[in-house]
Amino acid sequence: GETLQSQKPSTYSKTAPSSQKPFRQNQIRELSNAPRSQLGSRSLNAEAFRNCFLPNNSVLVSALCDSQQPLPEGSWAAAYCSKMHNLSLDDPSTDTCQYTKWSVQHFTNSTLLKLCGRAQGLREHVCLNATLYHQLVKLKPRLADVCADLQAEQESRKCFLQRFFDMLPARYEFDTSQLCVEPAPLLVDLLHKLSVCEMEGGEREGFLVAMGYLLRVLDFVASQQELQAMETMTSAFIHKFPRVTPELFVDLSQFIPFMSVADIMSFPASLIVNDSVLTAIRDHSSEMKDPSKWEVMDVEHLGRLVFALSAKQINSIPLTVLNKDIVEQVLAGQRRWQDSVVGEVCVSRCTDQNYHRQQTQILLRGIVKARSRRTKVPVPSCADIRGTFPSAWTSTQLRRMSLDELKECMEVLGQDSSLSSEQRRSLWGKLKQSFSPVRELRADQVLELGSVLTEMGDRELQETNLTHPAVLAHLGTLTQWSPQKMRAVVLGVMRKRRLKAEHLSFVDLATFGHLLCGLSSSEIRRLGPYNLSVAVVFLRELSMPCSEQQMEALTSHLSRPEAFGPVSAWGPEIFTEIGTLAAGLPDMALSALLREQVEGLIPEAVALMSPQKMAVVFSALQLSWLSAEQAWAVTEAQWAELDPEQRHAVGLARYEGDVLLELR
Repeated sequence: GETLQSQKPSTYSKTAPSSQKPFRQNQIRELSNAPRSQLGSRSLNAEAFRNCFLPNNSVLVSALCDSQQPLPEGSWAAAYCSKMHNLSLDDPSTDTCQYTKWSVQHFTNSTLLKLCGRAQGLREHVCLNATLYHQLVKLKPRLADVCADLQAEQESRKCFLQRFFDMLPARYEFDTSQLCVEPAPLLVDLLHKLSVCEMEGGEREGFLVAMGYLLRVLDFVASQQELQAMETMTSAFIHKFPRVTPELFVDLSQFIPFMSVADIMSFPASLIVNDSVLTAIRDHSSEMKDPSKWEVMDVEHLGRLVFALSAKQINSIPLTVLNKDIVEQVLAGQRRWQDSVVGEVCVSRCTDQNYHRQQTQILLRGIVKARSRRTKVPVPSCADIRGTFPSAWTSTQLRRMSLDELKECMEVLGQDSSLSSEQRRSLWGKLKQSFSPVRELRADQVLELGSVLTEMGDRELQETNLTHPAVLAHLGTLTQWSPQKMRAVVLGVMRKRRLKAEHLSFVDLATFGHLLCGLSSSEIRRLGPYNLSVAVVFLRELSMPCSEQQMEALTSHLSRPEAFGPVSAWGPEIFTEIGTLAAGLPDMALSALLREQVEGLIPEAVALMSPQKMAVVFSALQLSWLSAEQAWAVTEAQWAELDPEQRHAVGLARYEGDVLLELR
């Protein structure tokens, strides 16, 4: 193949027919002189800089690829020109798999993806198109790992110089893979051009001065090992800037994979907590240097930012680094962030809880699992439980804890909402030795047991005194109840208070919370409509675990004259007021909703509708009325039930909302 020396203008003119030489040489001379005139006027910008030592070679490409003289087979020039001509393979699935013409909905079609999954460039098209990637990753969170693997593959194939040039903000139009063939001539040429262009000046020329320094560093370290060279160059380059703003950091984000933890942590805290900066670090974390090396001091510096890594990267951190003290420090930082105002919003709206749980379990693997086949599975102490969290330990490990250790940790155990049914059952099986007979349990003990109480037997629940308002209100917030256990609690409370369904006040109904689903459909129909209409203010944000029949019984009561009247007369404010209960409205009522009524539905109500119900009751027109927030609340299961026209309507609602947001 030809060397990189052949990219110089003089070489291009040699390959052209003699009749075209004067014209091409004049064009090249004009391109070369343009930067000097711009420097003279002191109007240097990024475009002028690009033209200065990475010139726009559209004329050169034309001279190279449109020449009548054939190019040597197998050369870089021949490969480049073939790409310019946009040659395509003769493939019978070409028409179907023209993914550049697909809409977003096509990329979520499983059948189409199976057919075209091996289409050349499909993965790159999805992962390297920022707009498309951000749209699809909301629908398919696991796409982040797929694209992370692609970036890792691409980086592993690049040589040092190619990685460097791919990070430059200046644009250029040659195949950077050719930099791996013979870089020396190009490097000398760039340094020469830079010496011609370089000048003293203010902030406008600051980028050029910094780039000059960078190229000199590059010249110095080019003979070292690639990774070490990149890290040395990046560190030197960053410290040339006296002040790094969030905007500048994002512009330099391509260098993040080669920033050391010390470099990142040397930036002021106000920069690191900036949303744009955190996003840039997260987006490029998949390319960063091997976390298996990512040491204890590194993890200490990162703190909760460890969760910005993929599960695969966290799994590569050595177990010797993830000791108990370090992991507990990371988790404590994460808990503090989750308790902050920003953290609460992010956790509730922007975090894939299942994926975060997977990351956490991987982080804890060195503590909660045996480190080798010869060692026993560890039994946690109360201190271990407090330092991590109860659900990190298996039901067997929890059952093997001493009773004294368990009782000491009761408050923490009862507050962990992510305990599985098996874990809660193991805990109650151990703890009931100290809490029998259950009819003598005090209110403070019941509150301490928390979610563990949901694994009591039906008879135990009916015998326990749960009538205290504070106890009942707490139990009504728990989401781990089975229908049978909710029924047992409600029956026990109503028997002890000698009440029937029709006697329950609006305070009782509001206090019951999720436990309202312990009433039968016939009992719900006997509730006072007015009392229920007042109580919905306290129930509107709950994801009620009721059956479809129970939900329809509740909402039909709300349309009684004593409550809100017929659904057809409701304004959007009533739909907003009843919140999630709107998901239980009868099919006929939902299918007749007007545009302003649809606008009143809260996103949580949209997400709670059964997939089959949504597909049946909402027309494509009604779905097109959804706001962007409502449209994004449509779950994958609901999406799967929609027909193509309905999906198209939801897609428009989602992305038109994004466009409007950008315009605002």
